[in-house]
Formats: sequence, structure tokens, C-alpha cells
Amino acid sequence: MYEKLTRARSGDPLNHLYFAYGSNLDSAQMRRRCPSARLVGAAILDGYRLGFAGQSAAWGGGVAT
Repeated sequence: MYEKLTRARSGDPLNHLYFAYGSNLDSAQMRRRCPSARLVGAAILDGYRLGFAGQSAAWGGGVAT
């Protein structure tokens, strides 16, 4: 099921949507970084794309741009 969001669900300026990929999808890691965060669900951000324009010297994989 998909729900189209046109803006964050609250008028609170500290409440915003966070789009993640890769290791940033790890729920334990996110809880350590931002304990009050809650999962909304998977999403598609129309008009944007994820690109990999470089390579990480730390782990040898692509880095997002």
C-alpha cells in the first residue's frame, strides 16, 4: 500500500522525513543516533535519484552523491 505524502505529518519544524539507504536502514544504528525516530515506511521520492559518483577509501564501495 502506498500513501502519498506532500509534507511532513506535523507542523513541528523538528519533525521531518528522513530518506535512507544501505547501512542507514539498520534500525539499531538509527536508534543509537536518534532514539526518538520512528519508522514510517518505504517511500519513493519523485523527481530524485540516487547516484554513486565516487568510491570510499574506507571500505572500497560506492559513495552516494
